[in-house]
Amino acid sequence: MSDSTLIGVILTIVQVIVLVAVILPTGRSMLRRNTTLIAVFFCFAMGCYLFSNLYWVAYDCLRPDTRMPFAVNEFAECAMILFLSAGLEKALRDEKKIAWEIIFSFLFIGAHITLWIFWSGEWVQDIVFGIPYIFYLWLLIRGIRSRNILPKREQICIVLIHLTVLVLEFIALFSEELNDATYIPIVVLTFAGLIWLMIRSIKDKDVFTTYAFFMFSVLAMYSFGDLFYDVAMVANTVAIPLMYLSLKKERDKER
Repeated sequence: MSDSTLIGVILTIVQVIVLVAVILPTGRSMLRRNTTLIAVFFCFAMGCYLFSNLYWVAYDCLRPDTRMPFAVNEFAECAMILFLSAGLEKALRDEKKIAWEIIFSFLFIGAHITLWIFWSGEWVQDIVFGIPYIFYLWLLIRGIRSRNILPKREQICIVLIHLTVLVLEFIALFSEELNDATYIPIVVLTFAGLIWLMIRSIKDKDVFTTYAFFMFSVLAMYSFGDLFYDVAMVANTVAIPLMYLSLKKERDKER
């Protein structure tokens, strides 16, 4: 087992511990019927994520340093996004639907799916399991807008950052070789966006902000390998307890 695979296994085990730490108290609250429906969906989502991670650890230990083919963990991660989306839909109080929001969500995630296909060559897997992210992002946009969580200039700034990253990733994809002129800005902008979302998540403890931090950390994991994948995974692990804390705030608001 290579050092990079070993580090990945260790980080995954740490994430498993964090997942168990949020699933157990959420599950106890469910048994006492002292919880919200969004927390129930969160518990199911994190349970799916837990099974996916356990599969990853088992695979890396049994077949280290080999690419995982299409496997059952994809179904678990897809279920996770669907459960999280169901929770966001229950938390969303605004019924207003704006056309550009769903169009933007479709194009943004569609661009990511296109990149995944070019990177992996797995058409069916990337399309089928990328589609739920469109609905997830749409709910995030609607929730952030309806709750006025972020000032307009911050919303525009974060959109421009991620659009710039997408453009640079396509430039890098179709150029003959990946050079510092494209790679460094991709890394800087991606993790600057994650740091900003993490700070907002800690400050606001709003469910839509923390769920956005979680989603963009997942997209960052899909975009990098080795060191930067590990950094993105750390961010993804940090997002999990922040999501849990935001659900406690959401429960207090409903009382």
